[in-house]
Amino acid sequence: MIEALIETVRKRFDGMGDPRKGKNISHSFGDVCMAGYSVFHLQSPSFLAHQERLQKKFSSHNGATLFGFKEIPSDNQIRNVLDQVDPEDLKGLFEDLHAKVDLSSFKAEEGLMVALDGVYFFSSEKISCQCCLKRDHDGKVRHYHAMLVPALIHPEQKCALPMAPEFIQNADGTEKQDCELNSAKRWCASQKEWLSQNKVTLLGDDLFSRGPIVTQLMSYPNVRFIFVAKETSHSYLYQWIRGYEPVDIESYKTTETEGQKKRIYTYKVYHKVPLNGDLKSPEVTYFEMEVVDGKGKRIYFNTFVTNHQVTAKNIHKIAGMGRNRWRIENEAFNILKTKGYNLQHNFGHGKKHLSNVLACFNLLAFLIHHLSEVLCETYRKLRACYGARVRFFQDISFALSFQIFPSWDTFLLFILDISQPRKSSN
Repeated sequence: MIEALIETVRKRFDGMGDPRKGKNISHSFGDVCMAGYSVFHLQSPSFLAHQERLQKKFSSHNGATLFGFKEIPSDNQIRNVLDQVDPEDLKGLFEDLHAKVDLSSFKAEEGLMVALDGVYFFSSEKISCQCCLKRDHDGKVRHYHAMLVPALIHPEQKCALPMAPEFIQNADGTEKQDCELNSAKRWCASQKEWLSQNKVTLLGDDLFSRGPIVTQLMSYPNVRFIFVAKETSHSYLYQWIRGYEPVDIESYKTTETEGQKKRIYTYKVYHKVPLNGDLKSPEVTYFEMEVVDGKGKRIYFNTFVTNHQVTAKNIHKIAGMGRNRWRIENEAFNILKTKGYNLQHNFGHGKKHLSNVLACFNLLAFLIHHLSEVLCETYRKLRACYGARVRFFQDISFALSFQIFPSWDTFLLFILDISQPRKSSN
């Protein structure tokens, strides 16, 4: 199955236009892209250097057998080529990979859940490129990169599958700096048909519960949202709900018990609340969610706005969906930053698109690793042998540095075999 995923990547690279000009081209565009991707797939900066050593000794290497690139380009060649690649051309690759996902297993309530959140992955006072954003602080200019990452959220499992990112960057000829909210509006507009067809509920923090994007989403058929709405940024909304009579406030309570743990969920629901003070303000449903333990100690509280039809029968599910927005932080960004993927490391900046392209490659590797775990039994067994991803990446990279494997199946079975605990015969 992993071969099929890698082949999907290769086909997309081969189908992209080569941005290079001139005749002095020693490596195919697809080979350069695959070589660059392989480093992220294995999370091994030294992978290509090890393959050069194997190539000299055996006239072959794992880049050819596992990733399909014959010649090994240098790091500088890879960076120079990828710097010219528009990240927009990589969006189809995410779609190709998501086509392998069984969406029926991701359904919650009546459709899918997609969490929206932004992440920074580069910051420097000295290095910059044409895609950098800028921030002035204490008289110094800091350049940085950021992207909005939509992620498909599973209603029950700890899972957040990243979709193609929308990069937060200034467009040519614009003076106003781009922001996370604007990137979310662009992404939603570009995905309008997909969002409507799959009856998607969008999840997000307080940043997204703003008039423009809420109005935009409410104009899309079958599209719902559940966004956090804090009092500090929604003063008009909170003034409005404080004027509600007790008879107009719906209150619900649900109790769940698991073993000796008891959780009491209390909800207050306010219908037809104006999101802000504008004359054309959209009307939303506002609800509060409080969770206390069996001793009455509060363990969670939050407030949301939604366009779901909230009733006594579905409020517990709707609120649970709203809480699921945290999975993009816990099951995606936290792993990408601290569990072996090193998302915020500067792998190369370039003058044009390099930093953004490499961030895409990191997201692709993360997505393919998860799909491998779901679709490939051998890979799933192998991952179960390891706790930390860092050690997993270290071990497979070490194995690939001294032996050539003819296929992914052969390689995974080899690693699985040596990973099993053994008792010494002595």
